[in-house]
Amino acid sequence: MQISLPLVRLHCKRRKISLCALLSQAGVSRTAFYSLVRSPSVLPRSLQALSITLEISSKEILRDLSPQEERVALRVKRLEYLLSKDPTIDRDTAWHTLILLERDPIERLGTALKRGRK
Repeated sequence: MQISLPLVRLHCKRRKISLCALLSQAGVSRTAFYSLVRSPSVLPRSLQALSITLEISSKEILRDLSPQEERVALRVKRLEYLLSKDPTIDRDTAWHTLILLERDPIERLGTALKRGRK
């Protein structure tokens, strides 16, 4: 991956800020920025080495979402799958069930017993 100076300038123009102001707000020095722009890749060498060894693109081993966001995205996919199989399923009940199924069975049982005692 490489930083595209024209794209950075385009985004600065869209936001109506100068490149200098962008660098200042981001806390990046001009020297560091232009060094990154001239670099053939902004990826760490270790990431490049892993992707070359695996013979895949670096993007394939990078994660865009946090682990929690990935779990929620997966849960949404599961919910959509369930609803596509049976549209009569209550969306909120299915969502709650999927959340509970991610928890440890002992924890679920403990919560159910606490509610049952009340």
